[in-house]
Amino acid sequence: MTIKPAAGRIIRDPANAQVLPAEGREVHGNRLYWLRLLHVGDVVAAEIKPRKAKEV
Repeated sequence: MTIKPAAGRIIRDPANAQVLPAEGREVHGNRLYWLRLLHVGDVVAAEIKPRKAKEV
C-alpha cells in the first residue's frame, strides 16, 4: 500500500527510523503500525504517479 503523512504530520518508519516523505512511499500494508496510523488519520492513502521515462 502507498501512504503519505497527513497534513502537518512527520511520521517515521519504524523499520529504519527515516521520515516518511511528503509525496508518499510504498509500505507493507500488513504491518499493524501503518494500519493504526491510517485508522487514526496520521497518514493517508496515496497514489504515486508513475515517472515518465526520459527520451534518449
